[in-house]
Amino acid sequence: MTYDVTIAVLADWLPKFDPPFGDNGFRKPYRDRLKLQLAVDDADTLASVYRRAIEHWRPTVSADSQAHPENLMNVIYWHSFYLPEDESGLQLRYESATDLILIDEDGRARWNLGVDEIPYAHLVRAGQQGLIRGDPLRPYLPMLLPQGGGGFQVGWETLLTMWKILEALLVARGAYALGSEARQRLLDRLRRRHVVEAHSDEWAARGGGARNVARTLDRKEWLPEDLRIVMNVPTTQDAEDLLALFGHEPDTTGSFTISEADEARILRLAEDDIFRTFIDGAAGAEMRPRLERLLETGESPA
Repeated sequence: MTYDVTIAVLADWLPKFDPPFGDNGFRKPYRDRLKLQLAVDDADTLASVYRRAIEHWRPTVSADSQAHPENLMNVIYWHSFYLPEDESGLQLRYESATDLILIDEDGRARWNLGVDEIPYAHLVRAGQQGLIRGDPLRPYLPMLLPQGGGGFQVGWETLLTMWKILEALLVARGAYALGSEARQRLLDRLRRRHVVEAHSDEWAARGGGARNVARTLDRKEWLPEDLRIVMNVPTTQDAEDLLALFGHEPDTTGSFTISEADEARILRLAEDDIFRTFIDGAAGAEMRPRLERLLETGESPA
C-alpha cells in the first residue's frame, strides 16, 4: 500500500538554519510551515521519509550556529506528528523513536525500534489504534538536537519484586493509610501479576519493557479484546488483569481507563517511583523503605 504523507519542517534550538528552512520554529502556525508531499510505501522506514525530505530541501546550517553536524540525520532524535492545535503553533510534544508505540502486521505491539527499523505501515496501524500522538500521515521533520535523557531502564523483574514487597507489607502490617476495603482491593490487583510472570518474556522480545507497556496502557481507553490482540495474551481476562495491575478500571461502557480509586492511586505511585528512581536489577532492600513511606503517608516518597 502507498500512503500520501505530508511532512512539515520543525527547526528550532540547535542547529540554527538559514531561512526559509530555519524559519519553522515551535511558534510557527502549521499552515505557514514548509511542507512536502511524498508517496510512501508500507515498507519504507520513517528514517527514509526524513532522508527524502532533507534531500529535497537541502537545508544550510547558519554560519553563526553553535552546532555544525556533518550528517543532518544525526540531528533527528525526537519525533512528532500533526495535531489540530498545531494550527496556532506547536507545543513541546515529542517522543524518541524507541518510545513510539507501534503495531506490526499481526496486530501486535512493537516497541524500542530505531528510526531505521520502523516500517511506515507500523506507524499507520498504530495511528489507527490511537497509539500515536497525532496523525502519522503528517509527520514533522524534527531538526532539534536532543537535550536531556530518557530516564532509567527498568526490567520486569524489578517491577515484579516491587509488587511482591508491596503485597508482603500489606499482609504483614495491615491497611496503613488505606482503609480495609481499599487494602483488599489493592491486594487483589497485586495478585493479578501472574499475567506479567507468564508473558513478560514475549513482550520483552518485542521491545516491551515495563515502562513501554505501562505507557501503552495509559495512551488510550482500552477494550479488553483490543488489548488482548495488541499484547498477544490468550484471554480477555488476561488483558483485564494487566490493566488492573497498572491501576485501570472499567467504565460504564466496558472500556478501561485510569482509576481514581485510592488503591489504584497508591499502585500507580509505587510503579512511577520505580520508573523514576530505580535502575534494572535494584534490590528489594532499596525499595522496601520507600514503599513503607508510600503506604504510611499515601504520597510518593521524596
